[in-house]
Amino acid sequence: MLIGPPGSRKTTLGLQFPSVYVEDCDRNLSGPERWLRSNGHKDLSYAYNNVRYDTNGKMREVYDCYNALCDDLTRMANAPSEYAQVRTVFIDSLSHVNEFIIRHVLHKQQKTKNPYEMEARDWSPFKSFAYILLVAKLEQTNKHVICSCHEVKLTETDPREIMTQRVIGYEPFFQGKVGDIIGAFFTDVWRLEVRPAPGDKSETWLQTTRHPKCEHLKNSLGLPPELSLKDGYKTLEPYLKGLYPQ
Repeated sequence: MLIGPPGSRKTTLGLQFPSVYVEDCDRNLSGPERWLRSNGHKDLSYAYNNVRYDTNGKMREVYDCYNALCDDLTRMANAPSEYAQVRTVFIDSLSHVNEFIIRHVLHKQQKTKNPYEMEARDWSPFKSFAYILLVAKLEQTNKHVICSCHEVKLTETDPREIMTQRVIGYEPFFQGKVGDIIGAFFTDVWRLEVRPAPGDKSETWLQTTRHPKCEHLKNSLGLPPELSLKDGYKTLEPYLKGLYPQ
């Protein structure tokens, strides 16, 4: 799982994985694609499913998107020959899936009062639908799976400057307390951030190892605790040879 703030190039990295099939929940592929093609990736190739639109090009209701996502993953599992070229499934992003599940739960409740407000009783089915996706639907594809997820900044008042909030941590944005344990569904959880670089440029950095500000991080592939992704996916390639043999 890739976490980070908006603009931290989570999608940009995900698009570079081998033979990737994107479950596009954000409708945010054009920007990262343009950036990649103008920065040495002219031959970028990927397949995708636009979860927000049906096959006729009509926008789906948000409450229908959860089922649409699950149905597409089931098709992949049931027709392996049709998806034989796919080596990586990329869910972009879980933060939008979070909203899909909320709307799905509320639609099933058919509430007339406060129809867009989750009540205490609604969080139990929310968790169930999240687990169905994270445990059953993704695993049944029998592919390598990457999920992007926005992060939430945890802050507190700076005791030296009462009017200032300081960042004390980062967590994946997924509600219903699923976010507290979401890392358990993945072998690796990495955090991306963009930092200034010489020459008025910017550079993507990857954090892979648990630290006090982000206890969700974990690394099963022997990556260093932090590394610069100057060469994008190529920086990670030596560590992923066992997952993606030539």
